[in-house]
Amino acid sequence: MTTAGEICQALNHVLEPERLAVSYVSGRPVLGELRNDSATASFGVPSDLDARLRRLIDDGNAVDQLLARINETRICESNGAFVLAIIGIGSFVEGLLYFVLTERDQQFRTRGLGLRNGKWLRPDRVSLEQLLLMAHDKGLIQMDAHEFAQKVREFRNFVHVRRQIEQRATLDQDTVMMCWGPVIAVLNDLEASTSTLQTA
Repeated sequence: MTTAGEICQALNHVLEPERLAVSYVSGRPVLGELRNDSATASFGVPSDLDARLRRLIDDGNAVDQLLARINETRICESNGAFVLAIIGIGSFVEGLLYFVLTERDQQFRTRGLGLRNGKWLRPDRVSLEQLLLMAHDKGLIQMDAHEFAQKVREFRNFVHVRRQIEQRATLDQDTVMMCWGPVIAVLNDLEASTSTLQTA
């Protein structure tokens, strides 16, 4: 990490005119945009998300719907609807994992998720928590992406107002930014690993 820090510092000097910077999240490099008011990198929607999704998912309609969800999320974030933005981020992650697993994993597509009691849960009934665990178990996402995305899932559950009140949670722009980091990590891991899954 000492050497990585030196390289990162030199790279960020080159990236600064582009208002970009590399930061480390749980020991992994993530590209972020520099805020207008500081030299702090912030995370958001990758500029090449459309192309990245189309490489991961064959179903064009599914990609279009995911991009529409992201656009609505950005509208919420830009207008101060931070809770709804986080709910949108969690929804995007859920859809992303669902479509990747449906297309790339024949067992999931045909039978769903096997439960410990010997029963099967249909693919359309699998929760975000289960999708994240399944993606991690199959080696599609690494442990850190899995753990941090679980936090996004927990924040997404503030769709229930009572839960937000119970936990006395106040969500703001920084909360939304922190939720984008795991999304980028999940995308990176999926791109690196989906080639190992069987494509039907």
